[in-house]
Amino acid sequence: MLACEWTSTLLANREWSETTHEDERGRIGPYFESKLYQTQKGAYFVHKSTSWWDPEDSPHGPLQPERDECIPLTAEQASAWLLKGNVKIIHNPFALGEVPEAAAEAEPGSTIYLRVPATLKHRVDTAASDAGMSSNAWVMRCIEGCLAKSND
Repeated sequence: MLACEWTSTLLANREWSETTHEDERGRIGPYFESKLYQTQKGAYFVHKSTSWWDPEDSPHGPLQPERDECIPLTAEQASAWLLKGNVKIIHNPFALGEVPEAAAEAEPGSTIYLRVPATLKHRVDTAASDAGMSSNAWVMRCIEGCLAKSND
């Protein structure tokens, strides 16, 4: 995970492959994954990764990462990206017709106060540390994951 993804909201993702190609090392692919994110201040970017299947390990894996790119987008480009190809939309900020600008928001974030048992807080802190994230960013990802599942 890239550092910019820790504090950004995942909006959508798209996966595709070109399994008819073979590279000089006998790997099959490439396999592409693109994820559209929105930063806390309203800017957009796509994280695109390219991987290859290694048939010696198994018929379909594991994937061997080859390249990662972060591509900044305007709001118009991000909206158009959501409409291209086979995209799984997790959250569409354009659905209401309001396109946020890529500038600082008047209120950059909101606060949720949550009282949890000390043992649960310790488990959250440990899991966040293991993931190389702050507890706040880790909890935010968990909440976003639950919301994404409830939209399926």
